Amino acid sequence: MSAPKSQTPAQKKGAQPSLILCPAPAIDWSRSAAPASDDFGDIYFSVEGGLEETRAVYLSACGLPERWTEPQFTQRAFVVGELGFGTGLNFLALWQMWKVHKQAAMHGNPQNGQRLHFVSIEKFPLSREDLAKALSAWPELKKEAAALLALWPGRVRGTHILHLGDDLTLTLCHDDVVPALAGLSMRADAWFLDGFSPAKNPEMWQETVMKRVGTLSARGARIGTFTAAGFVREGLAAAGFNVRKTEGFGRKRHRLEAVMPVHTVRAVAPITPVIIGGGIAGASLAAAFARRGLKTAVIDADDGTAASGNAAAIVKPRLDRQDSPLSRFALSAYLYALQCYARADAVIGEGVTHAPQTPQQLSRFKLLAAQPALPPEHMCLRGEHMVFPKAQVVDPQKARAALLAECRPIFGRAARYRRKKDEVLNGEVFEVLDVDGAVLAAGSHLIYAAGAGVRDINAFDGLELRYSRGQISWAQKAEAEAGVQDAALTYGGYAVPLGEETLLGATHARLTEADPYIPNAQDDAHNFEAYRAATGRAAAPALRASRASVRVNSKTTWPVVAELEAEVLVLTGLGSRGFVFAPLMAEMLAAELCAEPVAWPDKLRRA
Repeated sequence: MSAPKSQTPAQKKGAQPSLILCPAPAIDWSRSAAPASDDFGDIYFSVEGGLEETRAVYLSACGLPERWTEPQFTQRAFVVGELGFGTGLNFLALWQMWKVHKQAAMHGNPQNGQRLHFVSIEKFPLSREDLAKALSAWPELKKEAAALLALWPGRVRGTHILHLGDDLTLTLCHDDVVPALAGLSMRADAWFLDGFSPAKNPEMWQETVMKRVGTLSARGARIGTFTAAGFVREGLAAAGFNVRKTEGFGRKRHRLEAVMPVHTVRAVAPITPVIIGGGIAGASLAAAFARRGLKTAVIDADDGTAASGNAAAIVKPRLDRQDSPLSRFALSAYLYALQCYARADAVIGEGVTHAPQTPQQLSRFKLLAAQPALPPEHMCLRGEHMVFPKAQVVDPQKARAALLAECRPIFGRAARYRRKKDEVLNGEVFEVLDVDGAVLAAGSHLIYAAGAGVRDINAFDGLELRYSRGQISWAQKAEAEAGVQDAALTYGGYAVPLGEETLLGATHARLTEADPYIPNAQDDAHNFEAYRAATGRAAAPALRASRASVRVNSKTTWPVVAELEAEVLVLTGLGSRGFVFAPLMAEMLAAELCAEPVAWPDKLRRA
């Protein structure tokens, strides 16, 4: 009898494969619950001694947990790179060891701020169902496995950042090994080389891959791997590692360990960022730095005009039919935002339905459903509507409050900045001044994230930013509508039920000489007519006042990170998707400034 194979829902129904999802691995479950790859003719792990093998071949070979006590790792994250995430067994075993280490360290130092960052590459990621089945073989890792499964992105291609606590970040690169490594910027302190057998998966072990591993390694980095293949040993040596063959685990005669020679590295002083703007972009930046133990100063005008001041925000994916750096970014940003607002306890509704405006848009929906960019739990076609079951309606004020919890808030309007020598730091700092010349804050880096406030900064003119006015309106929720629309609906505009009222939005209009923040009757009428056209139902205005704000778009409609001058940056161009894009943009920018792992390929950076 042939062994059972796992299949995706698309394969079961005969649908076309996705252009964006990673290829599904063909898994053989016939070997006493130990999954094996039919693609490579090799097992993921051995049930008999697999966890002990992980601890010996990877954790112990890389000097863990002893190396975590070295002084330099109290000042920066310990970074582990891995080729071949597979079922995540190595990661979960490492996480379990990390928790024991941190518990012991906290007893000696309650302020211990050590952090662990694990970066892993996988071309054939498992579905959530297959991952759960595989990890059920390890009941001692049940708690860690459940946390991983809760955030698992499935087979979505691209980079996914999962925060599994304040001190642990998992970055998954779902892609071929060569482009994934090319898009990484990091200095790994340890590597787990755990692809399938070099004889059956030579692409993972080629010399160019080993050379890139060497480039991405810190001095003193150590490598553990199960293989002792001669060409792997030669590739690691050519990449600069000192390699030795050692006794293998179990029935394997030999395996390899390697170390990158050590030389003195100058310590890097921690940065002290100042953020201008307390909307979702600035708040996301503050939270990203706080995860790294940095308390930022956030300067906010707090004048009630920010787009982040609306009563609700919708977090739903932007979908493309083709695989590109930007389509991957959009999907990764969406999945990252979902975990961000859930962690902030700011989600007030789940599930968004998107109604087609034209027959052409309905045809596009059908194509997207036939070649999905997300797993089925994230998107499906129901009748003529595209439904996003896990999309969120977020309370912006609650989200901002949670993200800004660790910052140093400063209320004022930043007018200019100047450089100033700092004798204590033996260098320069930036001072941010208000309109009267008073100093609001000072720090090593300055980041503008002030939304429409960048209009006042002439130095940003070269970014070719575009500004549009958006107005939201409030409608009464008629008694006859109870139960008809309990979830958010988008249709070019949007309708978000909030208690006894429905929030309608939002207009898109060019700025005129009139004050853009004063609501007008024409835009209210537009919102009500758009709602009637989409639903067939007329709505009566509610007593609550309308609200207008200004959104900022780049020429390409994608977000922008730009450097005005050394240590002066801007995060802008988030448009109407600020709550989707801001968390990931902020996380990647903070990681880059703190010299932590960044999966920011050159093509995406340029885009």
